[in-house]
Amino acid sequence: MGGDISVESQVGQGSTFSFEIQFALAERSDIEPERPRRRVAGLVPATAGPYRLLVVDDSADNRALLSQLLTSVGFEVKEAINGQQALELYHSWQPHLIWMDIRMPVMDGYQASQAIKAGGGPEPVIIALTASAFEEERAEVLAAGCDDFVRKPFRETEIFEKMANHLNLTYLYEEMAPEAEQQGPASPVHLTPTDLARLPAKWRVDLREAASRGRSEQLYRLIDLIRADHAQMAEALTTLVQALEFRKIVSLTEQIETEQP
Repeated sequence: MGGDISVESQVGQGSTFSFEIQFALAERSDIEPERPRRRVAGLVPATAGPYRLLVVDDSADNRALLSQLLTSVGFEVKEAINGQQALELYHSWQPHLIWMDIRMPVMDGYQASQAIKAGGGPEPVIIALTASAFEEERAEVLAAGCDDFVRKPFRETEIFEKMANHLNLTYLYEEMAPEAEQQGPASPVHLTPTDLARLPAKWRVDLREAASRGRSEQLYRLIDLIRADHAQMAEALTTLVQALEFRKIVSLTEQIETEQP
């Protein structure tokens, strides 16, 4: 790219990396204006169902986050804590779509998906949920009978897109003002450990791990999970991520552990 990079180090102080690179100035006409954001608010009546969705995960926090997202749009939702429970609910309730965690005790997502698809009854759509970053697992879950695959932490938009594709849904949307307009004039971000303590413990652990590794995309996915119920907190965290204030996020989550009895 025709650039140059250099490093200066001082013993006991650390290292400073710097680089120079040439970019062409963009014309104003080339800059795409910020589009209004929108959020799924419901289903178009013609495709409204009712649809029965089953959330399978051994983590209570994970189940609660996904179930809350789905019920807010109008879906009927039930939960299972492992594959065995999911299999029982499949027979008694016959869900249209199952969000299936892969790693679970008693019966994992692979075994449950295989049993459901081999059951001889109406076949629900099964979408695997996994924290694995390995692409090989996609082939494994599809071979087990799953119809699709989503990595954790998921984004709200990804969840709704998958369901729209598999169930042929059409959504009603709530338009949201661009982020800059929502925030108004720039102001200092004020976020306290007490704010984050209101959120599920598992979510905070995932947030700390993502921040400690500087994984912006994973942080944005986690923030999307709380945006509907904690809009101001989500915006404050988004501002910190955009400013690369990962250490501050880690510090806030660590303070919760020291302050709680």
